[in-house]
Amino acid sequence: MSKSEGNNPKANSYQLNENVHFDLDGFFNVNILPQGILLTVHPPKGKGKKVNIDDVIAQINALEITDINLNLVKIEVEESSGKPVVIGKRDVEKKVPPKCIVKIPKDEMNAYLTIISPTSGAESVKLMDVKEELAKKSVIFGINDRIIREAIEKKDLDRAILVAQGRMPVNGINARIEGKFKKRTQIQFKEDEFGKVDFHELGLIQNVTPGQVLAVKTPPTEGTPGRTVTGKEIKAKRGLDVHIPAGKNTELSSDELILTSKVAGHVNWIEGRIEVEHLYTVTKDVDFKTGNIDYVGTVIISGSVKGGFKVKASGDIQVGGSVESAYIEAGGNVLIKNGVIGRGAARVKAGKNIITKFAESCTLEANEDIIVSGSILHSNIRAAKRVIATDREGTILGGRVLAGRGVYAKKIGSWSEVKTSIEVGVAPNIRTEVMSLAEQVDQDKERLKKLQLEVATLLKQKTRLGQDFSPERMQLLSSHLKEQGQLVTRLRGAPEKLSSIKKQFFQKTFGKICASEVVYPGVKICISSAILFVKEPYKYVTFIAEEGEIVIRSYEDPTKFSKEGI
Repeated sequence: MSKSEGNNPKANSYQLNENVHFDLDGFFNVNILPQGILLTVHPPKGKGKKVNIDDVIAQINALEITDINLNLVKIEVEESSGKPVVIGKRDVEKKVPPKCIVKIPKDEMNAYLTIISPTSGAESVKLMDVKEELAKKSVIFGINDRIIREAIEKKDLDRAILVAQGRMPVNGINARIEGKFKKRTQIQFKEDEFGKVDFHELGLIQNVTPGQVLAVKTPPTEGTPGRTVTGKEIKAKRGLDVHIPAGKNTELSSDELILTSKVAGHVNWIEGRIEVEHLYTVTKDVDFKTGNIDYVGTVIISGSVKGGFKVKASGDIQVGGSVESAYIEAGGNVLIKNGVIGRGAARVKAGKNIITKFAESCTLEANEDIIVSGSILHSNIRAAKRVIATDREGTILGGRVLAGRGVYAKKIGSWSEVKTSIEVGVAPNIRTEVMSLAEQVDQDKERLKKLQLEVATLLKQKTRLGQDFSPERMQLLSSHLKEQGQLVTRLRGAPEKLSSIKKQFFQKTFGKICASEVVYPGVKICISSAILFVKEPYKYVTFIAEEGEIVIRSYEDPTKFSKEGI
């Protein structure tokens, strides 16, 4: 039987679970075997520390071993080969009294017992011996008597056994805020039993009344402290506290745990705060009786918006009638029950979605979707996400329709081959930026030519007149030269800027154009940089772009892709 000890308490401690770290200190074992005293020094891992020779010598002394080669010990500690090395002879005549050793790591969360096997004739370690050794090391908490008894009874010797374990602290739970409304309102298509989509019941506005609860806070908890095997308390961290983000027209309770609305209005998250916006209601038309409306909140109009008037709101705008040649701008959604009759002058802008019955001779711009239950006729339509016209007539005829992700309709174009442009795959603002930049370059080139002629003429006059060249002409020459320099600088940078913007045409090719009935000749299809001029009818069709070319597939229903955002 051998007798061994070391500072590797984790090697064989299978009784209780422990944490394993990537950075491990070196450790060693001293084994007393028939062939002699064997020392094994294992190297550290990662950023762990090497074995200290003083610890090795202290261990040898604890085992009462005297006949060793100290030089071999120093060499092995330095090399840390991990292989057993004979450092001395075993004294078989000398009786070693029964011993047990208790080791405690620096964190004092565990205690390890090693029972040293005695030589022939020596007494075995008793439970009292182990208890005394634990007491010497101040181990008073988490002691497992059952494991100690089993080790003594089964003569589980010469290895480290986990006999005491501390209790880790349980940190407190962070404070939690539960909103009593939807944080972000999204369009949810609802269908009746016949599969017809209702574009009016969309639940976009969340109305609240005074005193209505908007959010409830659950406070943080303190947590449960831990304890080391030596009885030291380990403090638990209190859960992090957060405050209900109370905004405009809301009120916190005295204990700051409940947020309620102070007014009737529309609740929403605005810049990280819960705010209630007042509802501004117009019971009739917006006309000379009401004048223009510029409101911080949501506007509900029972009637129509007459030509020449403006309605602006930071929230949503609902129009119960129609919009004529007017200007509508909302930070949220725009809902128009009876459509837009623009006469070439109407413009509707929305920070989110536009939903209307039809659109005729108008401009619609939305940062999300544009949904038209009827037809889109001779209009300029721009949606960052989708344009959908699949209910009722569902026709797109004439004009230009731009969408970042997709266009869905029943019919696009007509047999009379009315020019209709459908463009997807790139955000509308990028296409506009490209066109504006190209126009600016043409204007700058034309202006530069004129300036160069004027500068040349003024320089000739200056040379001919000398001192008679008037201050007014000198000032004009300086102004022309300065403007000429600015134009040259701008024109030199334009190609690089234009190239950078155009790259996005080739990178974003996820857009699609879908028609559930037919696409007629005369329609121009653009998907990112790919272009197709339709010369024959296509029925039940989807256009996509692959490797810079337009590819034709079967029709895809927009409601099937609403969750994916396509």
